[in-house]
Amino acid sequence: MQKYFFKYILFFSLLIIPYNSLFAEELKRYIWLSVPYTFTEREKYINEEEVCEYISSKEKDNQNTQKSIIQKCTKSPARYIPEKTSTKNLRVHVDCKDKTYDAKGDGKGWRKLVLQETILNAAKEPCFRSGYVFDANNYVFNSEARNPISKNSTIPQKFTYEVCLKDSINQLRAEKDLSLKNPQSIGLSSLEQVNAYYLQLRSKVPNICEQLNSKKYSGISKIEIELSLWDPMRLEAIEYVMKNINNCKNN
Repeated sequence: MQKYFFKYILFFSLLIIPYNSLFAEELKRYIWLSVPYTFTEREKYINEEEVCEYISSKEKDNQNTQKSIIQKCTKSPARYIPEKTSTKNLRVHVDCKDKTYDAKGDGKGWRKLVLQETILNAAKEPCFRSGYVFDANNYVFNSEARNPISKNSTIPQKFTYEVCLKDSINQLRAEKDLSLKNPQSIGLSSLEQVNAYYLQLRSKVPNICEQLNSKKYSGISKIEIELSLWDPMRLEAIEYVMKNINNCKNN
């Protein structure tokens, strides 16, 4: 009986050891980092607003009581609230095997490491110590972002949604800086109009990038993108500004 008992113990021990090894390997694939994160509060343009209230009053003379209603209106001027940024450290859970991360507090859940260069760079060394190597294939966003296609090219343009957003917003930011120095260069007359114009353009960027990732626009050249997507959007933004923000003046 004792002989069989030891055989069972040996048998179960042999089963448990591989599971312990697998569990240890699974633990190695996950690491925790503390990474500085930049939070951005988007710019806003608030239109001029007039609020009116009606105040009733009574006046008595010797014989009659007269009622009157007075309208009192208050105007809030149009104003532009610039973009605000703040930085704080977040705890970031990284899966070295799947090459994904979850930043606690950004509200986005698990995402690919290639979408956040700061976290990718911070994770390389600790993941390497755990036996996971990040090769050149993990830098897809760099190769796409740094190989622009000329306007006359007919080569299909491959954009990921995230890269498209990043490139488009950076381009609009650069254009805006120049336009603020000379609003007349884009047909506008005030800084408020320029701010409102580029705010309108920024609000349309997600829709543009979604279209560029659809089958309909697969293989389209850069100049075709300008003519069929960007130019109509710019015209629409100009028309909106000229119609709604026509009387703003520079400070």
